[in-house]
Amino acid sequence: MLVFENSGFVVTGAFSLGPRKIIEGWIVERGGLVSKSISRSTDYLIVAAIASRDWLHSHQGTKIIEARKLRESGGRIHFVEELTFRKALGF
Repeated sequence: MLVFENSGFVVTGAFSLGPRKIIEGWIVERGGLVSKSISRSTDYLIVAAIASRDWLHSHQGTKIIEARKLRESGGRIHFVEELTFRKALGF
């Protein structure tokens, strides 16, 4: 279960739900904090079902790579796929 209030979010990929700005707006409406880059304050990385054309590899981009490194070094970041995120929004 996602906790939106005061949690740090980063989004990556091309979402079937809509443009990234809309996704970020839904997070903010629920009390979440959105950042453009991964940091120690990131609680959730929301990963779109569709790979972004900007991803370095077919299945991950720099945000995913950075989040994995952070998690391996003891970070608290959780990876959330688009379908799970959609359910948390109540859609």
